[in-house]
Amino acid sequence: MIESIRLTESEKEMLSRVKRKTGIASWNVLCRWAYLIGLSQEGASSVKVEGTRDAIEIRWNTFIGINSSIYTAITRLQYSKESNNTKGISVFDFVHKKLSTGIRVLSRSSAQVDFRCFSQILNLRR
Repeated sequence: MIESIRLTESEKEMLSRVKRKTGIASWNVLCRWAYLIGLSQEGASSVKVEGTRDAIEIRWNTFIGINSSIYTAITRLQYSKESNNTKGISVFDFVHKKLSTGIRVLSRSSAQVDFRCFSQILNLRR
C-alpha cells in the first residue's frame, strides 16, 4: 500500500513541541495518535499540505507496527466513507492529509493540556 510516510518541517516542529509536552520520544507513537485523530476529522482530506515532505521519514511498517491489518482496514473504510471528498486523491495523499490534520489537532491540544500523565502511564507499562 504505502512504503513510508514523510513529514514537512512545520509538522516536525509541531510534533517536537508535543514530544516536549508529553515526554514521549517516539515519532511513531505520536504519528499514530495524530493519524487516528486525523481520521476522526471528517473532510480533512481536503486540507492542503504546505511544504516538502522531507523533514522526517518513517517506514510504513514501522509506523503501523503489528497492527497493520487494523490500520489498513480503518484507512480503507474512512477513504470510502469520504468518497465525495477523496475524488482524485490517492490513498497515499489521503493518509498524509489525515496525518497532517491530526498533527495540527494534537499540537493545538498539547498547547492547552498537560500530557505528562500519558508519559507516566507509558513508563509504568515498561
